[in-house]
Amino acid sequence: MKISAIWSAILLFVQLSCAITYEKVLQNVGKDGLLHINDKNFLKSLKNDDYSLIIFITAEDPRVGCTICHEFGPQYKAMAYQYMNNLRSEDPDTYNPISDSNDKARVIFAYSDFSDSRKYFEQLGLASVPRLFYYEPGKGPQLATFSDEYSFLVSENIENFQNWVAQNVPKLLAKNLKIAPPDQKPLFLLSIVLIVMTAIVLYNFRENVAKIAQNRYVWQILCFVLIILFISGHMYNEIRHTDSYKKDREGNIIYISPGHQNQFGAETQILTVVYGAITIALGLLLSYFPTVKDAKLKVVGTVISCIVVSILYTYIVEMYHIKSPGYPLHLFNVFAN
Repeated sequence: MKISAIWSAILLFVQLSCAITYEKVLQNVGKDGLLHINDKNFLKSLKNDDYSLIIFITAEDPRVGCTICHEFGPQYKAMAYQYMNNLRSEDPDTYNPISDSNDKARVIFAYSDFSDSRKYFEQLGLASVPRLFYYEPGKGPQLATFSDEYSFLVSENIENFQNWVAQNVPKLLAKNLKIAPPDQKPLFLLSIVLIVMTAIVLYNFRENVAKIAQNRYVWQILCFVLIILFISGHMYNEIRHTDSYKKDREGNIIYISPGHQNQFGAETQILTVVYGAITIALGLLLSYFPTVKDAKLKVVGTVISCIVVSILYTYIVEMYHIKSPGYPLHLFNVFAN
């Protein structure tokens, strides 16, 4: 019994000696307003003896494919940044709990990404992301035994999260977490300058501009470029931050992702080149060869263009077979496995 009591006292002494006070942890908060948790510091950083802790656990690696992580992450970071700016503000009306006697009123926003927190994730026993935990003072070292957890919706709204934080942290109102809009004055002045300069340039070169604006080939090229941009999947890559390619278990590089829910960057580039070549071939068929006076050149050019278009469309159909193996139709078996 005495040994057990002594051991408990030693553990308590070690924990107290390693405890991080609210004032000290504020010094460890980054310029982005977040306490970054990783495998090297999570055992020490989670000892929240005199402050509440809210931690956003995410995986922003595009290979994980976590849509909510990418949607909610920037909002969480912006709110934490705004909160820390409020703490540093000298405005007496701004919420500032640093000297508050209630430990729960003081809160630190933390952030942990799977890429550098694998041991921490294992300690929590996580099977999915994102997760967002609230720890009352002293509860952080219990890891998986959190005080409350935020429930993510399919379409996340930052206001729901702000209300959830306000419910858990005393004296903190949702309005204290509002993200202040950026100052629009510099952007407005810059826009005015650009508009004036553009108007001057257009006026001085109005004859040349009029010729370009009335040229049908310019509009044809612009339309084709926009069509290719929209149908090739460029916007999907920008939103999802997709990988350029992946390797299979044997180390072979895969440029086209099976299934309609995923795609690689290289896949978009391949489609862009193919559609671009089809556009050029069709442009020659519709605009150039009908005006050619040499009958032999017209026939040869038309036949070659038709063959090129057919081959390229065959390749697109075979790409569709990779995306959907059950698709029953083929144009030609040139690219079929």
